[in-house]
Amino acid sequence: MFSSFKEAHDFVRAQHIELVDLLYCDLWGHLHHVTLSTREFTNDVMTEGVGFDGSSVGFKHVNAGDMVLIPDLSTAFVDPFTANPRSPAYAVCTKRIPRSCTSSTRARLPAARKMDDFYWYCRSIFVGPEFEFYIFDRITLKNSPAYTLCQIDSGEANWGTLVNANGYALPDNQAYQAAAPCDNYYELRDEIVVTLEKLGIPVKYHHHEVGGPGQSEIETPLLGITQAGDAALLVKYVVKMTAMRAGKTATFLPKPIYGLAGSSTHYHQLLTKGGVNQFYDANGLSLLSRTALQYIGGMLTHAPAVMAFTNPSPNSYRRLVPGFEAPIKAIFSVANRSAAIRIPKYATAPQAVRMEFRPLTPPATLTYPWQPCLWQVWPASRQALTQLKPVLDQFTIIFLIGLKNAAQPSSPANFRGSSDERPGKRRRFPHRTRDF
Repeated sequence: MFSSFKEAHDFVRAQHIELVDLLYCDLWGHLHHVTLSTREFTNDVMTEGVGFDGSSVGFKHVNAGDMVLIPDLSTAFVDPFTANPRSPAYAVCTKRIPRSCTSSTRARLPAARKMDDFYWYCRSIFVGPEFEFYIFDRITLKNSPAYTLCQIDSGEANWGTLVNANGYALPDNQAYQAAAPCDNYYELRDEIVVTLEKLGIPVKYHHHEVGGPGQSEIETPLLGITQAGDAALLVKYVVKMTAMRAGKTATFLPKPIYGLAGSSTHYHQLLTKGGVNQFYDANGLSLLSRTALQYIGGMLTHAPAVMAFTNPSPNSYRRLVPGFEAPIKAIFSVANRSAAIRIPKYATAPQAVRMEFRPLTPPATLTYPWQPCLWQVWPASRQALTQLKPVLDQFTIIFLIGLKNAAQPSSPANFRGSSDERPGKRRRFPHRTRDF
């Protein structure tokens, strides 16, 4: 929104804004903020930052927890949900170690630390996230020594206490792109999309998802890696705040209801150099270039370890079960939604050929997963085609990683399955939480 502090300061004074909020996220994707009075919003904030306790949000150990927040003024916006007529202005922050701001930990996007090495080959990486979530009409939580209760109610469901009296209930797992009157929440999604566009976050489309009562999807077009990470934070914020203002609850929990399709955050990806898509080859297998195959091979090589970052909660793996379009196979395939990496069959234009990484779930921050991806996947991809043997059948291309048969390797079934990959890969993943 702003290119300089003077521009931001003039806007704050002209709009009579009284408060300035600094936003940041922790390692688990939770949004945090600290609010400044406009008197304290000076140019020193851009250089010295605002101190906070990094140990309380997992960035540092308690014996060395001091960190500072540096606002990124290009992400500033006026909060549309505040009740204060003089709305606070928000800005997403970079988190740094105060002793050395020039060579500091850029925890807002650790992947940026690898981008300088990445530029030797490719100028830009573009990602297009699909955000899936559930909207419920009522959530009842009770917990006591005598009993525990969690009750979910939805007016779209054919179960529960709020079953639609007019008969337009949605069948479980048969609600993909359902239309009104079965889709009760299309106007709420409309409001969410309009708000996002006003905040500068482009939206490709929105629709009802397959899961059933209230499952929705909002997809953005391909964005730069930093822009996509910041957009992910604000999409969650806008979705939850819009739903709460309407008296409903929105959740990005990967598997909120047993037996219904879970929610994911599929990430479309492509690499460009000089504005040219490096994943496209008119003569390549499924229009994929050697670069694309190398990149995919690198991701599959490190898939279990990478999923410790992209699927950081136990609930993330409750989604990875057969029968719900879940990516249960560590393979890549054209149009196969049970594969870890899908190649969209309809994306055939030279600038549209891409891959979709499907295991990622909403609890991931969408910025930190790119640290292992860019640090380890890309270097590994340079040798991927020599290390991996491709096998082609009628539907699927399987990369066999040290296997002597055509068995399809599976994605980790739980968090332990992905985290167990970490000890043997510490040499490849040297930066643990205390150095994040």
